Amino acid sequence: MARAWIEALLAAGVTPATFVPDASLGRFDQEPTERAAADVLEDAELTTHAVADAAAPPATVAFLDGIQQWRVVGYDGVVPIVRAYVAAAVRRRGADRRLRTTIEDAREFAVAPLSSLGREQRAALEAHVDVVDLPDLPPSQPGPVLEAARHVVVVVTGAEKARTVAAVLSGREDPQRLPAQLVRPSSRVRWLIDRAAAGDLLRDARPVSQ
Repeated sequence: MARAWIEALLAAGVTPATFVPDASLGRFDQEPTERAAADVLEDAELTTHAVADAAAPPATVAFLDGIQQWRVVGYDGVVPIVRAYVAAAVRRRGADRRLRTTIEDAREFAVAPLSSLGREQRAALEAHVDVVDLPDLPPSQPGPVLEAARHVVVVVTGAEKARTVAAVLSGREDPQRLPAQLVRPSSRVRWLIDRAAAGDLLRDARPVSQ
């Protein structure tokens, strides 16, 4: 399912994410993990303490276990779109002392501030997957700093940036979604774009007659 809605987003012009943090991939019980030593809360030496009689535990005991995973799959301008996955299972110990799963459920969904997405990108997202909407988020780029800079150099490489480059330089003005429009080419701003990133801009270009 994930591949289908992510591909729909990319077809709508979302820029794919190129870095996935390891911590976003959930828990891996197979891998060794370092645990900090627990602080001693009582005496320095081991002692015993009397406790009241407790009722015997029930014959049947169930355990709830679950996982969660997330990763940024793309950006609409600078607005991140996150794929999230959660799953849970109830496991019960039988007479043979082995745990067996009695019920389980899982959900995959997207997390994004819908009001900050472009019309096409939002439509592609809502048509293919459940979405958890977030409140409006401010641009993550330092817009005021860029505007105040005396000289700005913008470097863009790679075909995956082609649609965004075209939207920034030739699309309608929307600096909330595309903060790079705050630094469009001018006397103080120089853009360095490789041919792949300029692909959409060059698609309808014609040579200048001499």
